[in-house]
Amino acid sequence: MDVPALGEYLIAVSVDSSGMPIILSLEERPDYRYQRQQKGSSWAKNRSNHLNRYRLHYLAQGVCQTIILTPTYENYHFVQRLGTDRWLLVRSRANSYSDRNAHIYSSTGEQLSSFHAGDAIEDVQVSENGCIWISFFDECHRDEHIGAGAGLVCLDENGKVIFKNDYDRGLHIFDCYAMNVASPDDIWVYYYTDFPLAHIADFKVQKQWPPVPIKGSYAFAVNLGYHALFDGDYGDSALFAGNYAKRDSLFLVNLDKMEFEELIPIDQSRQVIKSFQAFGRGSRLFLYTENRWSVVRLDMKYN
Repeated sequence: MDVPALGEYLIAVSVDSSGMPIILSLEERPDYRYQRQQKGSSWAKNRSNHLNRYRLHYLAQGVCQTIILTPTYENYHFVQRLGTDRWLLVRSRANSYSDRNAHIYSSTGEQLSSFHAGDAIEDVQVSENGCIWISFFDECHRDEHIGAGAGLVCLDENGKVIFKNDYDRGLHIFDCYAMNVASPDDIWVYYYTDFPLAHIADFKVQKQWPPVPIKGSYAFAVNLGYHALFDGDYGDSALFAGNYAKRDSLFLVNLDKMEFEELIPIDQSRQVIKSFQAFGRGSRLFLYTENRWSVVRLDMKYN
């Protein structure tokens, strides 16, 4: 699928629970980073010094639709559809419980409500029934945040905690590298330090696999046959013979045997897809470049 030329600054790209692409863009140059005194060093900025005029782009019956959001100083990093007519916009960093970094917008772009969603957010995926699953990276462990010590939480649309991972559940998530909300009752996580894979259903951990032979992936797809297609690998040399950075490869893993096969993604014209972002929902792995979407389906056979 070709991505329409936006003529604006691209901020975030994701897919909703049905697999439809969502793009968040900004009219003006983003003011997202503070510059440190050291050359090239910076850190995240929660709010811009000027009003941000976001545009939200999505597909409806094959046609690209655009919603102009009410101007805000918020610096958003994630976007998801919430139900059929609302949208969830989330900022990755937050200062404390009082810092409301998740905002719900109407179909006409008006802000309806907001709540605290935690600090150091790695990913946000909303299921078909409106459950908001949030994963965190390794800076989330301060006590004044909703995700402290968890690595993974599920919230309702008011920000109330429905599920929060803890060590008693057996998931020692220090840094949740990748999450896949396949359905309201089918959630998968892949996490640091050893990179095991876990399956959650009915808000309970159903199964955990030992560390998979792929280290550092940031998105994956799964199917009912319990295979996982991981994108990216930061190249543990003991496993991959010196290939330290394979960000443009895919790895098909048999979870029963813990064996894998490296794959090179190509488009319909048989051109290699390079420098892509990836998003996993269910059995589909979505690959995005600056002008094109591709979908790899794990429930299909490839030669």
